[in-house]
Amino acid sequence: MADMENQLLAYHIKVATAAAEREEFAQHCTSLQQTVVVAQAETDSHRKKLLAVQMDLHQAKVWDFPYDCSVAEGKVETLTKAKVDATGKLDAAKLTIGRWQASAESAKEKQHKLEVEVASLRNKRAADAKKLAQTVDQLTHHAATSMEKAVAQWTVDHATKVMSMQDQIDKAKRTAEDTTALLHRRNKALEAKLKHANDRVAILESQLRPLSHLTNRAKALEAVHSDNKRLQLELMAVHRQVAGKKAKSKPSHDYMDEQPSIVLSNNQFQHQHSPQTSEGVETLQCELTRYAQVLLMSNRADEAGPFFEASLAQCPHHLDDAFVLRDHDECVNTLGTTVIPTSFA
Repeated sequence: MADMENQLLAYHIKVATAAAEREEFAQHCTSLQQTVVVAQAETDSHRKKLLAVQMDLHQAKVWDFPYDCSVAEGKVETLTKAKVDATGKLDAAKLTIGRWQASAESAKEKQHKLEVEVASLRNKRAADAKKLAQTVDQLTHHAATSMEKAVAQWTVDHATKVMSMQDQIDKAKRTAEDTTALLHRRNKALEAKLKHANDRVAILESQLRPLSHLTNRAKALEAVHSDNKRLQLELMAVHRQVAGKKAKSKPSHDYMDEQPSIVLSNNQFQHQHSPQTSEGVETLQCELTRYAQVLLMSNRADEAGPFFEASLAQCPHHLDDAFVLRDHDECVNTLGTTVIPTSFA
């Protein structure tokens, strides 16, 4: 279609060009015709003058007047030459007019051919446009029919899918309801079991409540035991350091006096310091503690253990109150720097 339009436009351009050339040829022909008319008028004027001169010359010859004909003959020759020139110009103008008329005829023929071609192209374009319109109508009808069929098929498929999805939704709802009922029953059973377990826990708590005091006491004893162990390790380290420093230096007489030359056993020491009164018991406790401390100072921790055990046996408040004794200040002063061995806790 675009090619046809381009061809039609080219033919229109050619027709317009031919028409312009024809108009130009017509104008030129008109100017040439005017020139020919002027030349013919001049020729007629020269002819008339020549005839007049010839008549005068003939009359002069006939009458035989003494007249000098040389001037008249010169005029005749001049007029004859002018006539010949005008005739040549007229012939040339006629030839030029003929050529231009032939060119105009050729241009007319070309224009006619171009007009015929343009008409045929217009007819062909009209036929193609009509055929294209018919094709468009057929395609539109086919598209409308196909669209109607597709819409109908899509409607049927959509309805089928909707029904299938509805069936699946109903099935899922039934499954969810069954699952919910099952979970509800399980929850009830679990709640009953939980209630039974809570009842048993309450019974066990009521049974274990009297043992809470013992538990707290055991925790306190464990705390005391851990503190004693830590303090024992620290004190042993300190005693080792002190013993090392004293071994390097010369021991003093006071320290040598405090160390027993003969280490007594626990039974011998208690027999020598056996108390007779309650004050004697407290004194025995302090003596046991001091003696155990002296043994520790002399790097005899294994021998000091029984003395600590005997001191604790004589004064159980050391274990119950964790080194806080309000009525036994003397024991506190001695035990505050000692450690209860872990084997006696």
